[in-house]
Amino acid sequence: MKQLLGGGSDADIARHMKEGSPRELLPLGVPQIFINGDHDPSGANPGRSDYASLARAAGDSVQVISVAGGHFESPDPRFSQAGRLIRDSVLSLLGVSSRDDDDGDD
Repeated sequence: MKQLLGGGSDADIARHMKEGSPRELLPLGVPQIFINGDHDPSGANPGRSDYASLARAAGDSVQVISVAGGHFESPDPRFSQAGRLIRDSVLSLLGVSSRDDDDGDD
């Protein structure tokens, strides 16, 4: 962990952790979307909903979306429900409307 955070003394590591913490950097000034599985043990992390509340209070746009599945299904675009949500979320962040009827006609 020390190498991941740049090494140094314990005080340096603590400072690096704070500098890299999204919570400490709020508001980020960019929209954020969290997609997690409803059976993902890490998805039940209260820190995520606390972060979303803090980010909203700081003025950031934050969505937390729960999909059916566990830890590996929720971020997998091949998983039917998560895949659509991931695609639509990325497109919305880019300001592009989604095309549900991808029939190949351009």
